[in-house]
Amino acid sequence: MDDIKNNQRTRYPRLYHDTYWGNYKISQSTGDVTIIENRNRFATQYDLYSRISKIPMKHQKEAGVYTQEVLKDANEMKFHDKWSFLIQKDERKRHIEYYKTVDNNIIAIFSPYDTSERMTDMAVECGYSLIDPLYSHAANTFVKEIEN
Repeated sequence: MDDIKNNQRTRYPRLYHDTYWGNYKISQSTGDVTIIENRNRFATQYDLYSRISKIPMKHQKEAGVYTQEVLKDANEMKFHDKWSFLIQKDERKRHIEYYKTVDNNIIAIFSPYDTSERMTDMAVECGYSLIDPLYSHAANTFVKEIEN
């Protein structure tokens, strides 16, 4: 069978067309149907309207995942230094995706290969919830809704 992109295998190809996961080509015969189903359910459950590549700076801190020490240090910094510092210290690192909901809220997800208890605890402390995998079964997926 012809290889097609992951986004084309979902019911929401436009929503996922510019994500790293969505642009990955995979054979229909060997593709992971569970991840596709999870992506379809995710779009419906969170009432996703569109994908956004960046979020406003005012939401950067809220979207990030940081240790308590990093947050403490950031609070003592000046505005621009603080944002540079926080961007560098964000523990999400890979596969970050942002979406707008029909209510104009922001949904942030990330899927690190770090499946340790430390990473899970840190993500939960920063307001994220662990959900069904949206990237790979070898990576956890975390989601957070940010009211706009």
